[in-house]
Amino acid sequence: ELARLLDKLEQLVVCDCLPSPAVTRADLVLPTVTLFEAAPVSFVNQEGRLQRAAPIFAGGTPISQVSGGGHPPRVFLDHLPGGDPRRAADLLADLAAALPGGGKEPFSDNLWVWLAREAPAFRSLAEGPPAPDNLRLLAEDSSNLFASLAPPGREEPVPPDHLELLLVDWTFGTEELAAYSPISEPAQEAPYLALHAATAARLGLKAGDPVELSLPKGTLTLPLKTFVNMSPEVMVLPRHRQLNWQQGLTANAWIPVKNLQRG
Repeated sequence: ELARLLDKLEQLVVCDCLPSPAVTRADLVLPTVTLFEAAPVSFVNQEGRLQRAAPIFAGGTPISQVSGGGHPPRVFLDHLPGGDPRRAADLLADLAAALPGGGKEPFSDNLWVWLAREAPAFRSLAEGPPAPDNLRLLAEDSSNLFASLAPPGREEPVPPDHLELLLVDWTFGTEELAAYSPISEPAQEAPYLALHAATAARLGLKAGDPVELSLPKGTLTLPLKTFVNMSPEVMVLPRHRQLNWQQGLTANAWIPVKNLQRG
């Protein structure tokens, strides 16, 4: 639905620092700096705590490295100056000022007051910026969400002729931002479906076979890997960036055995 809406726009302008799907659709791309190249910013971690992040890198090459100790090279630019990546907030402010009726400084009132007014989770910011790493936005009664990593016991019996599909995150391959790192790229393995060796044999499958897994909103085709150190009642599918695993699934589910076929 979002893709259809974007296609109806007369012009799509995207501010991003990554080759995201939105960038591929854009009519105009305004490059931005990354989080840690900009001014001090804040982000919310998985605990719900607001944390400060200071810039650690500024783009560009020192003159001493390109000149050999002499005068900088006298090379004419093949592009107009001023097109270097900038902070997304600065780009949006310039765009707002250039639009008809613009000119008002975005967030002309205090930014913290604006956040507190627009988002209930930030109400405690109305008096101004918090001390570094000292504000927890997650409600205290939700703190037990991460108290235990032990999986809950199974309360329902296994449906006959079904396997439980487990959606898992991989250290390399699931998180999108890390996927753009050349350092982590060699560690990223191609996605596969994991089955117990005995279960695969019972279904007439073997390691290396291409298999088709029918899900509520589509079919996935990927190679099969077998293991002996896993439950025979489950199959494991990674939330991998190269795999369109969101086929009507948001959590683990029981899948009929007949939905798994050799590809």
